[in-house]
Amino acid sequence: MARLCVLFDLCPFHSHSDPFVTTDFEVKTPLPNVTFPLKRSFAGNIAVNRVNHPNDTLFFWAFESDNGSLTARTSDRPWAVWLNGGPGASSMLGLLIENGPLLMQLDGSVAANSYAWSGLVDYVWVDQPV
Repeated sequence: MARLCVLFDLCPFHSHSDPFVTTDFEVKTPLPNVTFPLKRSFAGNIAVNRVNHPNDTLFFWAFESDNGSLTARTSDRPWAVWLNGGPGASSMLGLLIENGPLLMQLDGSVAANSYAWSGLVDYVWVDQPV
């Protein structure tokens, strides 16, 4: 997640002197109703340094385009960030019903999206505002 950390400059595990990438945010538990192969993903909350708001965080969910591409120490591969409009519109809407690798169905099931943007580049969906 070095490239994500550089974007936000907020990750507590990121050091500018040593761009070591952690997999602490890797989603390792199988997702409910997902019965198809899914590329490696990372999700969690990143603290936002906002005065007098110690618990403010941004939730993100990132998917690799290729195994290891998002966590590479160095890479010239492109990547993208999705921020839904708002205020108050969750980026998870974009991930789950528009352009992500998972498509929520009306009956609550999940289908693979063969047209997911994360198939082209590493993609990060970030909820905002905090």
